[in-house]
Amino acid sequence: MFKVIEMWSEVGSDFWKYTISDYENNELFFWEGNEYNKLYLKSGRNAIKAICKVLSECKKKVMLPIYTCETVIEPFIDEGWEVCFYKLNRDLSIDKTRFMLTYFAEQPSVVLVHSYFGFNTIKDESFLESCKSDGTIIVEDITQSLFSKHYLKCADFYVGSFRKFFAIPNGGLIASKRSLENIEIESCDKAIDNVALKAFKLKSYYFKDETEEKKLAFREQYELLNKIISKNNKIEEISDISKKIIFSCESDSILLSRQNNYSMLFEAIKEFNYIKPVLNLKSNNCAPLYFPIYVDNRESLQSYLRDANVYCPIIWKKPMQVLIEDVETEYMYEHMLCIPIDQRYGEDEMKKIIKLLTDYAMNKGKR
Repeated sequence: MFKVIEMWSEVGSDFWKYTISDYENNELFFWEGNEYNKLYLKSGRNAIKAICKVLSECKKKVMLPIYTCETVIEPFIDEGWEVCFYKLNRDLSIDKTRFMLTYFAEQPSVVLVHSYFGFNTIKDESFLESCKSDGTIIVEDITQSLFSKHYLKCADFYVGSFRKFFAIPNGGLIASKRSLENIEIESCDKAIDNVALKAFKLKSYYFKDETEEKKLAFREQYELLNKIISKNNKIEEISDISKKIIFSCESDSILLSRQNNYSMLFEAIKEFNYIKPVLNLKSNNCAPLYFPIYVDNRESLQSYLRDANVYCPIIWKKPMQVLIEDVETEYMYEHMLCIPIDQRYGEDEMKKIIKLLTDYAMNKGKR
């Protein structure tokens, strides 16, 4: 069943609604088990930087997926690491044969993997276990799968960012069964909580009458928040309010809402000729981040949806460090668009999106 409290005039964009409970659920995540050491930091970028500090004595060469974000690449480069890339299939799974060829050619000390959009896109860990048996460190970036029920059992480190799933001032994670010593952590910038809470409040005000003045006000505040978080490369602890929000969230509700929204969209548009869903929801263990699609004229569809107040991000634009000329890779970066399906929304919002996609198809003659 869909759980919808309100119908929102816009779909997507920045989160603003948050909950702080007197009861903190410390059993939400697998890394909260006693066997894991963990640090809550200001960002996912901070978490990757922390890994570099822990592995400062290692050979500084990391192998990353070819489809990734600059904020994953840059912390390694900033710490003096050499970066190389392995290719993916169009469904974001790892081509194991090509992966191993790259692995043997590059001889990295660290391999990082993503579970894209909350899905288990890795599935078989055996090839990673083979790398681990050679002494290679395995890192799973769980940013997109924080609320999914699967994770790599063979990973040495887990890193992630929380801000993609709900309204939170800041938040990153590094977890491992290994020691997390040798990491110097500074206190959180005290301005973060105040700026974030003001941004959330201004956006809630905007929905009362939706004037351009109020839209500009909340956008400026969100921009200020992002600047504060990224203003320096220091490893800083998570803010107090951010940690309270994390452990106040209703994880089961988040998972179910996202699954229901994803399934509704998938069933409605799977036969459209001009859209191809990237991933099929086949498991109850998955909490999807977005509904990613491939579409030929991405900018046209994105603009059409934006005009109807449905804001679909591009995850990600091709980083400048990715130089490989490869048809599959180029297609991912040039044609993927992400439709919001998060817990803020339910059946009404999904129906709105389906109607827009149907109308677009009819108008363009592409269904």
